[in-house]
Amino acid sequence: MKTHAPTLYLLAALAAIALFPWAALAIEPTVIEPADPVTPHEIAVEQGVQYMDTGENEWKSETEISIGLNRHLKLGVSVPFVFEEEDNGELSDVGLFMEGVFNPDSESTMVGGELRLNFPTGEDSEGLGGEAQLRITQPLGTGEKHALHLNLTGFYDNVEEEDHHGCFSSHESTDKEFRFGAALGYSFNVTEATSLTTALSHEEDYEDSDDANLLELGLSHDFGPNFTAGLGVGTGLDDDSPDFQAKAVFQLRFKAGK
Repeated sequence: MKTHAPTLYLLAALAAIALFPWAALAIEPTVIEPADPVTPHEIAVEQGVQYMDTGENEWKSETEISIGLNRHLKLGVSVPFVFEEEDNGELSDVGLFMEGVFNPDSESTMVGGELRLNFPTGEDSEGLGGEAQLRITQPLGTGEKHALHLNLTGFYDNVEEEDHHGCFSSHESTDKEFRFGAALGYSFNVTEATSLTTALSHEEDYEDSDDANLLELGLSHDFGPNFTAGLGVGTGLDDDSPDFQAKAVFQLRFKAGK
C-alpha cells in the first residue's frame, strides 16, 4: 500500500531547488524529451544521477557526450552504470544515438526523434538492443511560455528464453522482444530562463509484466550560458510502479572549433 511520503518528498524537493539562483531551458530532468532545434558544432557533456525505490534501492549514473552536426541532427554516446543494494555497481550497455528535429525553423508544431543502438557491454547484458522515439512539441497560445510534449518510444531488446520447466535456460539462447512507452508532458517557462515540467508516462516491462506508470515534476535552470542543472522527482501511480524516484542532471556545453 502506498503512503503520502513520496508526494511530500516531491513537494519538498521542488521547494528546495527553487531557492537556488539558477536558470535553465536546455535539459529536461523528467522522462520528457522535447523536439528542439540542434545547435551546430556544439559539444554537450551531460551527467545524470537517478535514484529509484522499487522495494529495493537502485541508483543509476549515466554520462552522455554529443555533438551537433547541423540544425537537424546530433550524434552522441551514453555510458550508464547501475548500482543496486549490496552491489558495488557495474557497467550497463553503452548506447550510440542520433537525435534531432525535422523542422527546426517551425514556429508552431515541432517534430523530431531519436534512434539509439545499445551494445552488449554490461556484465548482465542479454545482447544487442535498440529503441526509436518520436517527439512532438506543440506551443500553446502566443509566445513561448507554454507547450505540450508527446514522446512515443519503441524498445527492441533481447530476453532470455525459458525452458519447459519455467526456468531460464543456461544456454545463450535469447528471443527478441518489443515493448512500448509513451509520455505526455506540459512545460511552463516561469521566466525567460526557468522551466517547469510535469509529465505522465507509461512503459511496458517485458521481464515481469509490471508496467511502470509515473507522475513526474522537474525544474531546470541555466547557470550561465554554458552550464545547466536540473532536478526531477516522481511517484508511481499504482502498486506495480516505483514508489519514488529522483533525478539530478548537469550539462556543460561548448563550441567545437572556432
